[in-house]
Amino acid sequence: MKRFLFTFLFVFFCTTIALCAEDKTVKIVTEEWEDFTNADGTGIYFDIFREVFEKNGYTLDISIMKYIQAKKRIQSGESDVVLGVYEGEETGMIFPKYHFSADDVTVWYLKGGSYKNEKSLENKKVGWIRGYDYEKYININMNIQKLDTRESGVNMLLKKRLDYFIDNIYDVELAIENLGLDSKNFETKLIKFLNLYPCFANNDKGATLSKIWDREMSKLVKSGKIKELHKEYDVLYNYNF
Repeated sequence: MKRFLFTFLFVFFCTTIALCAEDKTVKIVTEEWEDFTNADGTGIYFDIFREVFEKNGYTLDISIMKYIQAKKRIQSGESDVVLGVYEGEETGMIFPKYHFSADDVTVWYLKGGSYKNEKSLENKKVGWIRGYDYEKYININMNIQKLDTRESGVNMLLKKRLDYFIDNIYDVELAIENLGLDSKNFETKLIKFLNLYPCFANNDKGATLSKIWDREMSKLVKSGKIKELHKEYDVLYNYNF
């Protein structure tokens, strides 16, 4: 009986140790955005996460995937946090108090076209990336087409299958470059900025991580570290604190 009890306690102890060790890993899922969330683990958003969590004994486990898939992984509890969610965009996740940057919601259209304000989008063919729920933030009736790649959006503008394409300026510029095109063929106008949040899984671990995030981000914003990182990556345009 004593031997059985010892074995049971030993297994329980080892299992507890393993679970605790696993809990010190932050499983991040995100789309790849060049210089923001690079596939090799570099980028400003990952640097912010290191500032917050590595100093608290956590390690980052980063997985790159389509944004729509990343959100589903958090809602199912398979991962701990998804990056780049707009305020109020989704349910079934924990939104912390602090965002980490802002996204420029920019409209792209062919040179010579016209855009004055959001009203210009009314009843027009407007495209954006699947999973980017801009319709929640642009209260205009549009003929919406959701696409899988930015390159598709650029090509559809050129073929006049879209009147406008909406995304942030950095990623569309990269898509234009990848297609070997000249950005001078397009015009852009800023629609608005939307704050970007890390959304945590709606469970005990997610709640703990969210509290750590808000505590540490408060310090980093006040110390000027977050602004310093935006300056280092030449993205002060998106600093919004």
